[in-house]
Amino acid sequence: MTQRLLLCLCAGLGAMLAACAADDTPARPAATPKQLKVEYTELKHPTGFVPAGAQLAPGEAEKLGAFLDGARITAEDHVYLEVAGDDRFAAQRIGSVSRVLAERGIGAKVLPASDKEVGADQLLVKVERYVVTLPDCPDWTKSPYQFHDNEVGSNFGCANTTNLGLMVADPRDLVIGRALGPEEGDPAMAAIARYRAGKPKDLPGASSGGGGYSPVTIQMPGGGTGGGESSGSSSSGQ
Repeated sequence: MTQRLLLCLCAGLGAMLAACAADDTPARPAATPKQLKVEYTELKHPTGFVPAGAQLAPGEAEKLGAFLDGARITAEDHVYLEVAGDDRFAAQRIGSVSRVLAERGIGAKVLPASDKEVGADQLLVKVERYVVTLPDCPDWTKSPYQFHDNEVGSNFGCANTTNLGLMVADPRDLVIGRALGPEEGDPAMAAIARYRAGKPKDLPGASSGGGGYSPVTIQMPGGGTGGGESSGSSSSGQ
C-alpha cells in the first residue's frame, strides 16, 4: 500500500514538473506600432530675367504659371524666393515674382541670398512640401480572437493613425508644428474694468431705454399665447 502510494506521488510530481517545463515554441514578434511617415520634398523653379533689369525674360511668366499649375501650388503651400548674393536688382526682381504669385493668391517669403543654386539673372522659386504616408492598414496578421500573449492586436491603432493622416490639413504640422500667436488679454481686462466701474457696454442693437429686450408674442395651438407680451395683446387679434 505504501509502495503504491509512493508511485502515485511520484507520477503526480512528474506531471507537475512537465507542466512547468519551458515552452520551446518561438515567441511571435510584437506588432509594430502604427505610425505616420512624413517625408520632406522641395520643388524648385528658376525664373529668368532680362540682363541688367527687373523684368521677367520673355516666356518666363508662362513658365512660372505652368510650374505653379503643375505642382498645384495654393495659398496653403510654403513658398520661398531666393536670389543671388551679388544681384543688385534683387529687390525689384523679388517684387516682380511676388506680383505674379499674388495674382494667384499665393504669398512667399524671402530666403537669404545664395550663390550655390541661383544663376546669373535668375530668381529661384522654392516650394516646401511634406508628404504623409499612411500605415499599412488594416492589419489582421494576428487573430483578433485567439491570442494569449498579453499584447495588443495587430490592428490596434490603425483607425486613429489613418484618420489623423487623412484629415491633417498640412502634414508639416506633424513634424514642426506652428508657433502660437501672442496672447490678447486687453479686451477681457477692459470688460472687467467697465464692470467694476458700473459702466458696462450695451449689447449690439440694444436701445438706450429698453436694454435691447423686444417682447414677442407666439400664437400657441389651442388659442394660448407665449412670449414676453401679455395675453391681452393676442386676444385683441382674434
